[in-house]
Amino acid sequence: MARISLDQAAALRGVPRQTLEAWVNQGLLTLQPCRSTMPQGVDNSEAAEHVIDEEELDRIVESVGWLRLSDQGWEGTQEG
Repeated sequence: MARISLDQAAALRGVPRQTLEAWVNQGLLTLQPCRSTMPQGVDNSEAAEHVIDEEELDRIVESVGWLRLSDQGWEGTQEG
C-alpha cells in the first residue's frame, strides 16, 4: 500500500489536484497524515503533510472512467 501526496497523485494519474480534493470532500478518498513529514516531537495531524493510498486512488479513477464511458455510451452501439 503506497501512500502518495495529492500533488504526486495528480501528476501520476493526470487528475487535477482540485478534483482529488473534491473526492476527499465527498468521502471518496481518505486523507491520512504522513508521520514522516511531521516536525520532530509534534503529535498533531494538522502539522503533517497528508497523503492518500495509491490503490484507493486507482479504484476511484477506474470507477470514474467507467462512469464516463457509460454516460457517453458504448462506442459502435446503435440505439433502437
